[in-house]
Formats: sequence, C-alpha cells, structure tokens
Amino acid sequence: AADHQRTSLLVGNVYCGHCGGPLTLTASGRKYVKNDGTVRREVRARYACLNGVRHPGECGGQSGHGVTKLDALVRKIVRMQFEKIKAVCAQDLIAGQQAKQIELAKAKAKLASDQYQERKREYDDLRAETIKVIRGTSKLNADLLNDLVEEATQALQAAETDLRAANAERSISCAPPSRGSNAGIRGRKPDKGESAWLF
Repeated sequence: AADHQRTSLLVGNVYCGHCGGPLTLTASGRKYVKNDGTVRREVRARYACLNGVRHPGECGGQSGHGVTKLDALVRKIVRMQFEKIKAVCAQDLIAGQQAKQIELAKAKAKLASDQYQERKREYDDLRAETIKVIRGTSKLNADLLNDLVEEATQALQAAETDLRAANAERSISCAPPSRGSNAGIRGRKPDKGESAWLF
C-alpha cells in the first residue's frame, strides 16, 4: 500500500460521510498465472473508513471506495470549479474593457463637442460682422469677409460631422445592444448657409 499512498490523490484529505472519520488507504491483491507461465500480481487500492476498519460497528457507511473511481470524480469536480473561475475572470476582463471603451467614447464626444462649439462661435462672430459690413460699420471689406465666412462654414460642417460620429460611437458603447447606434443625436433642419445644431 506504500506505493499507492504516494500516488493516491485524497489520502489525508477526505473523511467518511457517515461518521466523519478519516478515510485511510487499504490495498488487497491476488496473484494469477498467465498462459505463458508468468505470474502477475493485481493490487486493488481502496479508501476505507478508519473507524469502520478499527472499530467494526461504529460506522454503518460504505466499507470502501475505489481509489481510481473516487480520485477521478474529485478531479472532474476540481476541473469544473477551475472552468467556473476562468469564466468569471473572462467576464471581469470583458467588463473592464467595455468600461474603458465607454470612457474613451465619452472623452471623444466631449472633445468633439468642444471643438464644434468653438467653430460655432467663430461662425456666429463672422455672421455678426456681415451685418456690420452691410451697415458700413465694419473694418473688414466684403471680399475678405466672404472668404472668412466660407472657411468658417466648412470648418463648422467638418466639426459637426466629427461630433455626429463621436456621439454615435458613444451611443453604441453606452447603450444596450437592442438600442440603435444613433440614439441620443438630435438635430433640426439647418437654415440656408448654416450648419445644423446638435444640442
């Protein structure tokens, strides 16, 4: 039994489910002669309740449990528990990645919003300057102002496009899968020569 003591999985770690006594390792064997005349010894190892072995009648449980069968059962249970641990770790990792994606999408949307508002202020200032040109109170000439307004309009439209894309990305990151990717973006029909408002 000494060899099995070294290779068995549960010696010192399992107890009888009936009396609570420790399970010890026992072995039994038999010899048989093969057809070629060689003698082979077959050893069968079992876990047995120590109380049942030393004090017959004190334990009414099963007298023994096959080592191979019980060890295999415990290995299966341990593997199942490790698979659960791996699954939980994977879920935590995915949740962490999703949280980072959400924060990144929000930061992009905030930056795009700030840039849009800056372009909108520049555009509004130039529109106000156009009124001054009409009234003859502006220091800018009409041709220069027209060029500036055109540039500001293009910059505002580009900022609006970036903002819509950033808001769409944020919506996809934050919203449940059932929600559309364009949720949260509102707009109105722009006036002629004016970019659409998003807020």
